[in-house]
Amino acid sequence: MKLHGKVAIVTGAGAGIGRAIALRLAREGARVMIADLNRASYASGESTVRMIKDAGGDATFCLTDVSKASDAGNMVKATVKTYGKLDILVNNAGIWFYKQLTEVSEEDWDWMMGVNLKGAFLCSKYAIPEMKARGGVIINLSSTAGLKAAPSASTYCASKGGVLMLTKAMAAELKPFRIRVNAVCPHMINTDMWQQCARDFATSGINLSVAQTKDPGDVANAVLFLASDESSAIGGDALVVGEG
Repeated sequence: MKLHGKVAIVTGAGAGIGRAIALRLAREGARVMIADLNRASYASGESTVRMIKDAGGDATFCLTDVSKASDAGNMVKATVKTYGKLDILVNNAGIWFYKQLTEVSEEDWDWMMGVNLKGAFLCSKYAIPEMKARGGVIINLSSTAGLKAAPSASTYCASKGGVLMLTKAMAAELKPFRIRVNAVCPHMINTDMWQQCARDFATSGINLSVAQTKDPGDVANAVLFLASDESSAIGGDALVVGEG
């Protein structure tokens, strides 16, 4: 098992890519804190916990709004209280909406940045002190939308581009503490969020082929690689998954 004895937090782990990541890390021996908002119509952190436990793993659920400092701090505290330490943080929680920039309200902008970018900052802020003594790994989920533009997605692109620069800056800052920081940039991964994305683009005549999508497990495999010792020489990088 590549992560035997490790303790991980995966945010946004109640569905989609986050759930796939949590399941993969648990299958490799990590004990996992499942953090999510638990929207009944979309995500269920408790369901992810049950799936891990049914497979013989160890997981706990923590209701978390990553855009709130108090929630991010309590999530880390709960992890350390439950498992005694923290080795891996996967900042996966994210949201999407499709609007032309002139239609984006200030509240829209703040919501997107609050979850996608501020969430990664806050969770890392509270996780880092728990990692400094022994080292650790932080993996931020960006997107290929952070690398290249998409129409009517300026806010999303800006948030994911910010995640990439945050990743690079964190990697440089935390390298002396043996904390590795990298990003993963998924492209057209078949999840409920991507299905909504495809429907949104279709309203503008842009058709995204389902045949070109990849499985969330492909992203989970990339995260596992970056979380394991196999990537010990990699820091400040962005791994694209699903494009090409």
